[in-house]
Amino acid sequence: MPPCRIRSPQTTQREIDLPILELSGTEVIGMKAILAMALGCAAIVAAGEDGEPDAAKAAAIVEWSKGGPEAALRVDAAAGTVTALAEFCGIDPAATVEFPIVGELSDRGYEAIFRTFARPGAIAAGIESLGVPRGQNVNHGALEFWPRGERVAIDVAPLESDDSAWKPIQDYIIDLETRAPIAIDSFTYCGSRDDPDARGGRLCDTIAPNSVVSTYNDAHTVLDIPKRSDQSAAYGRYVLNPNHGLDAGALYRIRFRRPSSSHSATTLDIGVTARDGAIGFMVSADGGEEAFESPAALVGRVRAAAGSDVTARISFAPSLTVAEAAIGARFLAQIEGDDGIRPAGPAPGQVYFKGFLPDAAWRDRKARPSQPWELRFSRDAGGGLGAALVQTIEDWSAQDSLEPALSTRDFHPATPAEAAATVAAQGESLPVLLVFAPSDARLAEIMPYVSALAKDHPTVYVFAE
Repeated sequence: MPPCRIRSPQTTQREIDLPILELSGTEVIGMKAILAMALGCAAIVAAGEDGEPDAAKAAAIVEWSKGGPEAALRVDAAAGTVTALAEFCGIDPAATVEFPIVGELSDRGYEAIFRTFARPGAIAAGIESLGVPRGQNVNHGALEFWPRGERVAIDVAPLESDDSAWKPIQDYIIDLETRAPIAIDSFTYCGSRDDPDARGGRLCDTIAPNSVVSTYNDAHTVLDIPKRSDQSAAYGRYVLNPNHGLDAGALYRIRFRRPSSSHSATTLDIGVTARDGAIGFMVSADGGEEAFESPAALVGRVRAAAGSDVTARISFAPSLTVAEAAIGARFLAQIEGDDGIRPAGPAPGQVYFKGFLPDAAWRDRKARPSQPWELRFSRDAGGGLGAALVQTIEDWSAQDSLEPALSTRDFHPATPAEAAATVAAQGESLPVLLVFAPSDARLAEIMPYVSALAKDHPTVYVFAE
C-alpha cells in the first residue's frame, strides 16, 4: 500500500478512542492522533516514501491543522466550503479508481486517488453544517437502488498554492468508455447512515472501504456518483488520468462546495391510478397535486424538471387491478434513468413498482434459481378471493442428478395474520415472495396478505393470472 498514513508507535487505541485497523500489518491511527500532534505530541510523525519519519510533512500538517475541533478540516460558512487536508495515494498512472477519495483508515489506497486526514463522517458533518441536508445511500435490502441527495462539487489544489490552482476532481478521473474525464460536474451527497454501534458515528467511519467519494453506488459512502452504477459494471471503467501531475505522498487541499450548475434534487410522489380502464397518474410535489390522464402527460411533467435529479416515490391505488398495476409499472420502468425518474423504495403497504414486472419464466418452478414462498389467490364459486401458501421443498439426495427433486406443501390461512404465523412456523426462508393472483383482483384484496409477510419477505413479485 502507498505510504499515505500517520503513525504513532506510542499511542494506544484507548488514548485516541478510535478503532485501530490492521491494514497489511500496519497500525493506522485515527484523527485524534493527528489532533494530538497538532497540540505538540512529538511522538507522532508522518511516514515518508520509505516508511521513515517525514519531518517536513509532519510540520505542514501541524501548521495546517491549527484551530478547530477536527484536525485537518476547515469549514468556511461564509464561503460555503468545507476543505480537507489530503495526500495523493501514489497509485500508478491509468490505475483503476473506485474511490476518488477515501478516509485515513481505509484499506483501499491502492484504488483511491486521495486519502484525507479528516474522518469521512467529519467531512459529512461539515457539509451538512453548510445547509446541505443528508441524503440517502443505496440500500438494496430496502429496494433503494439510486443514491439520493443534493449535489456537491469537489475541487483539488496543492497545499501550497493560491486559488488559481483549484481543479475539479473529475479532471483526474478518465472514463474509458469515452476516453475523456468523467462527464459529471458534481456528486450526490448521501451522507452515510448512522452506525448504531458507534456512539453517534457514521458507517463511512466504521465499515470498509471508508469511502468519502465513490465511482460506484457504495452503500456507506459520503458522496456517490450521481447515477445508478453497479460495482461490477463500474469496476475498471474509471482510471486515474495518466497526465494527473500529482506527486506521491504530497499534500493537497480537497474543497467541497455547492456546484455552480443548476442541478437540484426534486421529489415527485407519483400515484398510479385508473379510470374506466385507462391508466393515469396523480403527482404531488412542493405541496401541490396534479392529475395526468396519460403516460405522455406524465413524461411532460418529468421533463419539466430538467436539470434535477428526480426521485419518484411510487404508489399504486388500492382500487387498481393486478393487470392495471402491471401496465402502470411497465410505463414507469420505461422512463427510469439518469434523465428520467429515480424510483425510491416502496412505502409500507406498497410493492416496489418492478415487482409487478416479474420474469415470466419463474412461473415454472424448475426455471427459478431458488424456491421462495408462493402466495396464491384464487376465486371460489361465489367470486370470493381465497389465499393459499405454497412451500416448495428441494430434495438434493439423488446422486445421479444435478437438479433437485421438487415437492410442495400447501397451507390455507384464513387471515393475513395466520399467513404470517404459518410462514414463521416453518423456519427461516428466502426474503422473497412470489404472488399469483387473478388479473382482475384488486390490490385492496391481496395487499393485506402481502403486507403481513413483507417484513421478512420484502422483495415481492406479482404475477397476473
